[in-house]
Amino acid sequence: MRYLKAIVGACVGILVSGAWLVGDLMLPEPWGDYLLFGSIALVTAGAGWKIGMFYEKQERYEAMLKAKKAESNV
Repeated sequence: MRYLKAIVGACVGILVSGAWLVGDLMLPEPWGDYLLFGSIALVTAGAGWKIGMFYEKQERYEAMLKAKKAESNV
């Protein structure tokens, strides 16, 4: 159970890669490539932004916990 999130993340990555491949095969050449690569860029940028926001939220939460701990020690 320790690696469940990692396994789920790997499965999601595999499924998304497969979806991009199916999309590439279904779209006509060369317009399919232009649309597909543009879509990949947008999705990757969105995922990166979401990951960044997650880490920022986590850092704020940890800072809040440290402040509460310091406050309770006084």
